[in-house]
Amino acid sequence: MRQILMGMTAVGVLMLNGCTGSSATPVSNTPEFKQGQHDGCTTASGNYVKNSEMFRTNMDYQNGWFYGRKKCNK
Repeated sequence: MRQILMGMTAVGVLMLNGCTGSSATPVSNTPEFKQGQHDGCTTASGNYVKNSEMFRTNMDYQNGWFYGRKKCNK
């Protein structure tokens, strides 16, 4: 009985993990996100741009940078 319960738990955990998008980037309308998106897009085009201070301290900028880089990557 214990093995069945452990097996069912493992299957449940795997199913739940399949529903979460760990690579999903939250999109925001803040000026910081937009600046990060612009800088990330510029980086994807071959001209590296990143505000290191904002990247370390502002999650919107960081998410925007990754989003822009991914969106504009050729």
